[in-house]
Parts: sequence; C-alpha cells; structure tokens
Amino acid sequence: MIPEASYLANHMATRSTYDEAWMTGLELQAFGTEGYEAFRLVLEQGTPPARRAAAFWLSDEAEMVPADLFFLMATDEDSEVRFHAAYCLAYVQDTRTLKTLRQLAHLDTCEEVRQVAIQSLYGAAKLNAHIEHVLADYDQSLKDKSPLVREEVVTHLANFLKSPDIHQAILLLERALHDTHSTVREQAEISLSVLKNEIWHDPVLL
Repeated sequence: MIPEASYLANHMATRSTYDEAWMTGLELQAFGTEGYEAFRLVLEQGTPPARRAAAFWLSDEAEMVPADLFFLMATDEDSEVRFHAAYCLAYVQDTRTLKTLRQLAHLDTCEEVRQVAIQSLYGAAKLNAHIEHVLADYDQSLKDKSPLVREEVVTHLANFLKSPDIHQAILLLERALHDTHSTVREQAEISLSVLKNEIWHDPVLL
C-alpha cells in the first residue's frame, strides 16, 4: 500500500464519528485498488463508525472491489457492515455468492440484512447462472417474521415476467395475498397484476 493511502487508512481507523470517517473515506476512494486495501485495513482495525464508513465506500464501487472483501464483510459482527455486503454481492460472480446470500437472507438476525439479501438474490443468481433455485428461496422467505422481508420477496417475484417459472411465481404471489401485513398484500397485488398481464397477452405461457 502506498504511504499516502496507508496514512489515510490509519487516520480513518481511529475516527470516533461516522462523519469524520466518511470524509476520510472520500479521500481514500480516489486511490482505486490501493484504496480498497486501505478500506480492508479499516475493516480489520477500525472503530465501529470507521468500519461502517469503510463498508459504505466499498459498496459505492461494488462492481470493482475484490470479492473477498464482501465475503469477509458478510460474516462481520456489525449488522451495518453485513448490510453493505448483502447489497454488494448482487454484483459478484463467484461460486460462493449465492450460498453467502442465502445464509444472509435466511439466517441473519437483522431484518434489514435479510431484506437486502433478498433484494440482491435475483441479480446474483442471474449473474452466476443459477436462477432456477431462487423461487425456493423466495418461498422460504415468505415465511420470514419480518414484513419488510416478505414485501421484498413479492416485489422481486415480478422479475419472473418472461420466465418459464412464471406460473410458480404466481402461486407464491397468490399465497402472499393472504399475508398478515397490508403492505405485503398490496405489493403482492401489484406484482401479480404484472405477471397475469403477461399471461393474458402471451399465448405461449397459457
């Protein structure tokens, strides 16, 4: 790591407020690859606000950051760091991506982490050519105790508009019409109308 990036990383790691750490991270971002390694140092040694700011800046360039950093963040004890990892994994082509996202989506203790993991799952599955298992994940997450997670599921079921699995997606959405939370039911109606319109206008899917 070049001296300038190392200096900024050490400075950022000791910041006691998020805003101070964020501003130092803004300077580090300009170093490209060297900056990513500097953010790794902050994740490993920094104060909680500094580590959260480092996670933010890494997520800001998710498509260019080395994947190992996101897998490291996915196991972090800080839910905000895991949140950024779940977001970033949507852009990672790696054999570990879907397994990691599934763990976050189904097992994480923080509902916001589970929500963003579900948000990332479809894109990551397409990127890694394993879209066929996503509906099983959605099915499982429709049982999640958090309405935020369940609403995310029914929102993303609309992605199956031109999929051979459209009928299965419709079945999940029809089940969600009876959800205990109104926002989930309302979003299920919206996604269902999208998918059913596709069926009505495409005889191949009838």
